[in-house]
Amino acid sequence: MKLAKTGAILSTAAVLGLGACGETETYNSSPARQDQVTAEFKKGVEFWKKQKTVTGIGKIASTKLVILNGDSTFACGQEEFSSASKTLSYCPNPSTVIAPAFALNEMNTTSIGAPLALAYHTGHELGHAVRNREGTAIPDASHEQARQAEEQAVDCTVGMQLAVTHGQNDMIAIGRYMYDQHADKIHGPNAKRVEALMQGGAGPCPE
Repeated sequence: MKLAKTGAILSTAAVLGLGACGETETYNSSPARQDQVTAEFKKGVEFWKKQKTVTGIGKIASTKLVILNGDSTFACGQEEFSSASKTLSYCPNPSTVIAPAFALNEMNTTSIGAPLALAYHTGHELGHAVRNREGTAIPDASHEQARQAEEQAVDCTVGMQLAVTHGQNDMIAIGRYMYDQHADKIHGPNAKRVEALMQGGAGPCPE
């Protein structure tokens, strides 16, 4: 998921929304999940820092990881994320990968297990950071076809990283996991996403 504009961490429950009984909906992730997403984030950043062909390396290296637990929130432009947000996301300004507790906890239910699922999802959001900082992201990704093309380009970028940081066997497992996911209009057909991932694993992605 790619978002826009400015970001700031807030510690107010007001933007989280209230449940039926007036209670704020909040979640906390386990230390193990926090350690895993942090480790995957560091692997990805270190990989991209070594790619001399990538422009804007300094900006990629300055990308931050924010884990949302309890009543912590993160504002990205007009979008606000809480510990109850459903997916990992990327905010380009400032360049930040957002990891809500709910999304981290959901990794326990994936077919490939939390570590590999986190490797893919964290890598995907870092892929947005790479394309954003390189200036290669599709300028107008608001239309369905353009958005799908951008998401598939990001998956190709993920493949470049995972082939080095995780290897072929993990890539195959992640590809199967991606293929079995519920397809949506944002990311496009799963088969194309897997094809993009494997293309990145085999060599450079197309410009």
